[in-house]
Amino acid sequence: MVMSKRLSLIILAWSCCLSSIGQVNFCSDFNAQFFQFAGSATLLADDVVRLTSETNSDFGGIWSFNTIDFNNDFSISAELYFGTLDGSGADGIAFVIQPLSNNEGLSGGGIGFQGITPSLAVEMDTWFNSGMDPTSSDHMAIISDGNNSNIDAHSEFVSPIDLPNIEDGLWHSFALNWTASSQAITVDFDGTQMINTNIDVSNLIFDGGNDLFWGFTAATGGAINLHQVKILEYCFTPSNCDDVLPPDGLPNQQFCGVAVYGDLETSAADVLYYDTPTDGSPIDENTALVDGQTVYISQVINGCESEDRLSITVEVATILQPDLEPIEVCELADGMAYLDSNDLFIAAGIQNTNEAAIYLSFNEASQEINVLNITNDLLISSDVQLFLRLETAFCFTIQAVNVLKTNCDPIIPQGFSPNDDGVNDFFNISHLYNKHLNHKLKIYNRFGNLVFEGNNDKTWPGTFNSSGNKVPVGTYFYVLQLNDNLNRIYRGWVYVNY
Repeated sequence: MVMSKRLSLIILAWSCCLSSIGQVNFCSDFNAQFFQFAGSATLLADDVVRLTSETNSDFGGIWSFNTIDFNNDFSISAELYFGTLDGSGADGIAFVIQPLSNNEGLSGGGIGFQGITPSLAVEMDTWFNSGMDPTSSDHMAIISDGNNSNIDAHSEFVSPIDLPNIEDGLWHSFALNWTASSQAITVDFDGTQMINTNIDVSNLIFDGGNDLFWGFTAATGGAINLHQVKILEYCFTPSNCDDVLPPDGLPNQQFCGVAVYGDLETSAADVLYYDTPTDGSPIDENTALVDGQTVYISQVINGCESEDRLSITVEVATILQPDLEPIEVCELADGMAYLDSNDLFIAAGIQNTNEAAIYLSFNEASQEINVLNITNDLLISSDVQLFLRLETAFCFTIQAVNVLKTNCDPIIPQGFSPNDDGVNDFFNISHLYNKHLNHKLKIYNRFGNLVFEGNNDKTWPGTFNSSGNKVPVGTYFYVLQLNDNLNRIYRGWVYVNY
């Protein structure tokens, strides 16, 4: 089964090892697929979530998709936006942990967490409810069991802290740290520590439980404001992730041409790619694969990542894919033409002919049947399309090339040097020999005397007919009669030099 690929990857890194329990704490930036959006919560950008809009009786919450283990350390850093309405703005944002579900919360003055029992919340309240709130200022307090309509409940753990006006249209930093070994909670707001206390969260609030959802809630009632959150980073230990196994997949996978991490096939729906068997940061799935490399893949199920990783060795073969121009071959007197196979390979830029073969049809090339003999010239009776199969390692491509039969004119040089040095020793007329089989060639000196008469089987080597005696340096005149269906005759001169 081919996995479905994600366009974005959660960035996980090994943060620290809690030696007392032997588990690993993960740190991650925000990725929407690992959160549940409740109420009106809406993802506006990669990292901005609108909890409420400026409408009455609105509620929004963003919760971790799965519970996390509060037997271990936890930290969260975020930025919070409380809107621009001050005197008439409400109601605020709360950070909440609870074991019930990832779809909790209500609208109104309870800031979205009122009545969630059991729960523990750090509220940042921007509306004064007379008889319910301990202060008329914007304030922060720790509230258990969603009991924020009770004045005394605001002081159960620490005294409430007055905040300056936070409905100022600015983003405000929020950071919470939970140290499991000492049961310590610290909260920083806009870079200042507001809370530092110790709470036996498991036993006092959750009846010994430690697997909890966490998130942010906000609400409006009769008064309104725009509430938004940006989760920057959170470090946690997932609950019940020990059973998540690595994905299955072939340990060796081959690709032709360009391939990326996301092309690797596994049995999993959600995976993370690494270049190390442990630790390290995930690699974007659109990163190109390199021949010979090893990729390590973990599986993510409901936010839990497998500790072990699938190892895949990659082979990436390059394949030549030339843009083949038509090849022209000269028509002979009998209407046929010969194609030199080497001309075809040269046109395709092929040096090793063992990696190429020629076929008359695409299907034959695909099935590798009826390959043409490329050791001899190919006889062409008309224009034809040939198919060139190119192979490199385990890759192949099939390229079509048009071979066009044309009536080539002879190309006659204006000089040659018959000095027997192996270079330019004959009066070599291109597109003539073995193409115009019935031609006649006559050579005259400057006095009009015939010095040579040749045909398709007899080229002029710069001698007096067949005597073997070289003609002197000088200008000679030729008459070339093709004797083709056009009765073409060429006249001109050629210079002989030694």
